[in-house]
Amino acid sequence: MISLVILTLTLKDNRFHCLNKNQFYSSKPNEEGYMAGLYLIQVTILICLIACVDGQALYEEICVNKIVNEMHQFYDREMQLQTQVNKLKDQLGSCTCRDTVEFLQFHLSCLSEKGTYREQSVAKNQYCFIKSASTWTDSKTKCQSFGGHLLEIETQSEQIWLKGKVSFLEERWWIGAALDTVKNVWIWDYSGTAMSFTNWHPVEPNGEGREQCALMWDADLWQDYPCTDLFYIICERN
Repeated sequence: MISLVILTLTLKDNRFHCLNKNQFYSSKPNEEGYMAGLYLIQVTILICLIACVDGQALYEEICVNKIVNEMHQFYDREMQLQTQVNKLKDQLGSCTCRDTVEFLQFHLSCLSEKGTYREQSVAKNQYCFIKSASTWTDSKTKCQSFGGHLLEIETQSEQIWLKGKVSFLEERWWIGAALDTVKNVWIWDYSGTAMSFTNWHPVEPNGEGREQCALMWDADLWQDYPCTDLFYIICERN
């Protein structure tokens, strides 16, 4: 014979406790365990029905203890799941995970612009070569929308690596070099740093302040040009 009797539970010290039929508890459980408690009450009633089909009274000690133990197991399992969720949230905010998302964002953004995507395995830099004629400023904005910036060439080895990736004989490509008109020196616009490496054409730069942006052309040499001219784009993400 199976009889259904209401089982009253309390949440005390983050643990559920059964009250016997002569006790009553009127305080509201804390918010952390409240929803879990509502769910577990339903589960416990089912457990009670199954556990007590042998005709034992619901409030006999053996039945109550069994129910309480089951409740603790369910509650502990719920807390373990919550801990795992919190760990995942922490991982999403970590540098490793964030870098992965940004890495994929740059790659997919490049492909969506029908750009040619390349990676440099040693420095682990990402590059996107876009054959869409744009001003220097518009090129800079597009690279930023990818999570990157206009190309900054910092070493001879990087320059050599780039030389084999696209043709610089007939095509002009904007890079991230710009003239600091206050100090009258060329800098990398994104990082704001002075150039430790340069690859100017022998007669460049020669714009005398009128040509404040730089591009690669003529066997990968650099030239200064008016920023409003339209050339192709090389984006980079370090």
